[in-house]
Amino acid sequence: MPQVLLLDADTVPIVSLASTTSALLSQEVYLTDRVDNPARERMAHLKCLCFLRPSHESLSALEAELARPRYGSYYLFFTNILKRSAIERLAEADEHEVVREVQVRVETLVVAEPAGVLRGLRAVDAVALFAEPAADTAVLARAIPVRD
Repeated sequence: MPQVLLLDADTVPIVSLASTTSALLSQEVYLTDRVDNPARERMAHLKCLCFLRPSHESLSALEAELARPRYGSYYLFFTNILKRSAIERLAEADEHEVVREVQVRVETLVVAEPAGVLRGLRAVDAVALFAEPAADTAVLARAIPVRD
């Protein structure tokens, strides 16, 4: 089934770093947009995957989305845990019962960049990034220079 991927200001860089457009297309993700974009069209035949940081702004935008759903079903993935009150607000907003799944995904990302330049390093063999649960931000863990 064709899919839409909705992101927020914090998850756009994560997806941009971890995936390519062709990789998303191979998974049938044909449209990527921001959850806070009010200009999106209604496409009830599409399944919507939401990958969001559970911030006040993102949750508010998601509540508005669920109150007036533009897609047929929603699968919610968050980068950190949600407070009980946030889950309750989302459940109340989902009057049309379009949410099919809710998950928390705290992931470790490893990005290989064999000939890149990163913050003054001549070349980088590997850059390890990890999601720091407390701050919910991507943090540079280490950079290993290529040995000549």
